[in-house]
Amino acid sequence: AAREGLPPNEIWELTNPMSRELKHLRISLLPGLVTAAARNHHHGAPEVRLFEVGKVFRAVPRPLGFERWEATLWLSGLADPWNDPNPESDRYLELKGVVEAILEALGIDSASARSYHEPCWKEGSGGSIFRAERRLARFGEVDPAFARSCGMDGRGWAAVFDVEALAAETPKS
Repeated sequence: AAREGLPPNEIWELTNPMSRELKHLRISLLPGLVTAAARNHHHGAPEVRLFEVGKVFRAVPRPLGFERWEATLWLSGLADPWNDPNPESDRYLELKGVVEAILEALGIDSASARSYHEPCWKEGSGGSIFRAERRLARFGEVDPAFARSCGMDGRGWAAVFDVEALAAETPKS
């Protein structure tokens, strides 16, 4: 799950890892976030909201590859009954609204949404937010098979922000 379909030459492998599970540098924060949500669900917390910021790594271009900062968020369970009393609310629209609210809080406007697909999103549910040609965020319902590979039984929605892109597009005051 953590490889997200990348070829092995794009993923850094550690020479002396602490365990077999930790032998690769992470390419995304999403698998760890889904795993954390699954632990919460298994411990009786069906409504989970999580957020994480951290570095991710790729081994290309050689010889050094690159690292960048990501910020991810996760929603699962029912909508907050205080804000949305409808138990059948559209979580995708809720997630998109959260992404847009974060961009607005950063002072980023004139962003456009586009449909988007990669293996971690359920078919037809992925979206991305661009400003000019710079992708600021990608989001959608997490693919059920991907979620199960991380231990998650239920549905979940996530967003991944490119922190460097957000910093570049945030107005300087």
